[in-house]
Amino acid sequence: MKNWLDRTPRTARDLLYLIAAAAVIWLVVGALPGTAGGFAAVLGALSPFAGGIALAYVLDIPTRFYAEKLFRGKRAPAIVLAYLTFIVVLAAVIGLILPQLVQSISTFVNALPGYLDSAAASLGAALTPDEVGLYTRIIQEPVSAANGAKALADYIHKIESESHPPDVNDLRAVAEKMKQ
Repeated sequence: MKNWLDRTPRTARDLLYLIAAAAVIWLVVGALPGTAGGFAAVLGALSPFAGGIALAYVLDIPTRFYAEKLFRGKRAPAIVLAYLTFIVVLAAVIGLILPQLVQSISTFVNALPGYLDSAAASLGAALTPDEVGLYTRIIQEPVSAANGAKALADYIHKIESESHPPDVNDLRAVAEKMKQ
């Protein structure tokens, strides 16, 4: 049966095989979330071993070099020197990257008010002044469900005072749930 994909089921047995294969595929696909969680747990347990293997692989190259060239075949002092070399290189890389990272973050934080003003100006053209004020107040208040619920309730009250849309009660129910 070389062309079994092109073959149409002719007998009851063929139909049973087809149904069984579909059921197996259905069960496998249904079990994927649980299986993925199991794989994640196994990978989490094996990750220290993988890190150790990677470190041993990386440090084996300088260890062989040091053992051959400096310590006449003795591996113990070559291993110590390889670890010291790794620590010095790691510290140098961190010393070069960390100040630049701190400077970039501080530059971004200092420029953030300008970015927010620019975003507010861009949004100001699309939103009404009341909406801009509402969103500004929400952003400026500390983030919590109570503040969000209060802002939503205020917005609903404002909508009610301007007009009576049909779904105001639904919005009020959402605001009440957020308050709790």
